[in-house]
Amino acid sequence: MKSIKPIYAVVWVIACLLTTHRAAQAQEKLTLTQAMQMASSQNLGLKRARQQASIAQNNVYRGNAGLLPTVTAQGGVSYSNNNATFEFASGDTQSQNGAISVGTNASVAANYVLYNGGQNQLNYKNLKVAAEQSNINVQQTKQSVLVGLVASYYNIAELQENYRVAQEAVKISKDRLERAKSRQEFGSANSVNVLNAEVSLNNDNLTVIQLAQQLQNAKRNLNVFLGRDLNQDFVVDSPGEFKAIATLEALKQEAYNKNVALKNIRQNRLSSEVSLRLAKGQNLPTVSLNASYGYSRNQNQAGFILVNQSLGLSAGLTINYTIFDGNRRKKNIENAKISLDVNKTQFEEVKQQVDRDISNAYANYQNNLNVMKLNQQNAVIAQKNFNAVKSSYKLGQATNTAFREAQLGLVRAKINLINAKFRAKLAEMNVLLLTGRLLEDSPGGKK
Repeated sequence: MKSIKPIYAVVWVIACLLTTHRAAQAQEKLTLTQAMQMASSQNLGLKRARQQASIAQNNVYRGNAGLLPTVTAQGGVSYSNNNATFEFASGDTQSQNGAISVGTNASVAANYVLYNGGQNQLNYKNLKVAAEQSNINVQQTKQSVLVGLVASYYNIAELQENYRVAQEAVKISKDRLERAKSRQEFGSANSVNVLNAEVSLNNDNLTVIQLAQQLQNAKRNLNVFLGRDLNQDFVVDSPGEFKAIATLEALKQEAYNKNVALKNIRQNRLSSEVSLRLAKGQNLPTVSLNASYGYSRNQNQAGFILVNQSLGLSAGLTINYTIFDGNRRKKNIENAKISLDVNKTQFEEVKQQVDRDISNAYANYQNNLNVMKLNQQNAVIAQKNFNAVKSSYKLGQATNTAFREAQLGLVRAKINLINAKFRAKLAEMNVLLLTGRLLEDSPGGKK
């Protein structure tokens, strides 16, 4: 008995300190909707995805696709000081030392591609496709964040309920120990009953301590998704009512229209179609218009022309067509067609996977609901059994072993019900994820 009491005392004190410390802290009550809103605005991974999407959006302008003219300005000045000698056909010569020449020039030039097989227009379309692709990437990132966040939130809610059940078990075991001690004092029970009660209480206290630690770890994990101080304490709500889930066929149709993975493949297909048109456009000529307005002046101290000055406009039209390029254009077209075929095959593959995943998720959801209902019945039966054994125990008609078994049976039934409830909620989340509703119904929607 002396070897057990110190353990019991230490464990009980630790449990009390943990409980007191947690109760003393001002805990924030965090709802799932609030957590989603916080993650949507503060999650670091989501912030990075949006910043990258902003770059793609900034790239969408006509000048980046070559649809606007290029205008350049240039100017310069030159100076030379040379000893010059000129010999004429008549045999006469002229020499001048230190002959200075000064030249100045300035011009403004513009160049514009009038036609190049529509490639500039296609480049502009490709920029738009890339921008939309970046938006879908943001949606995928947000969806991943929401999946982790919801799973983490439900894990905390589950641990909170398990912690509450464990505390109830401690209360029951403590009451049992007090009764065993009282019976020992009156001679109706021996020390073995007291020792057994102490061991049971110690085990229950250890469970409370372990759950408290798991709960703190789970909260830190959720705080990462929320993008805030890891040690911020809070409590969460129990999961709400289950959402209305449509029939399997309706879910599949919804997934075909809203699933983010399928959206991504569709966008890739658009990009492949534009790439094919770009490759075909390389077979067409390029027509460019250029114009410039310039000024130049050269002044010489030696030579036939002492001053040469010009000012005016010049313009031209250039047509360029590549007759042969080593079959590169032909191969580019072939590869673009293959890429488009690959994309179509990938879409069918992903669609088949989504079809499978929806069917499995729907079956898991229905199965988990049935398991939860059975566990609800078991919890009611276990509670009735424990109440009956407890009444008998108080009257001295049930043994310590029977009482402990009934208590553990009740705890297991409650824990199983809690676990079944959260498995059903996670199965529900998986269905919402695959159909795109998790993202659509979240705060801020797809942004």
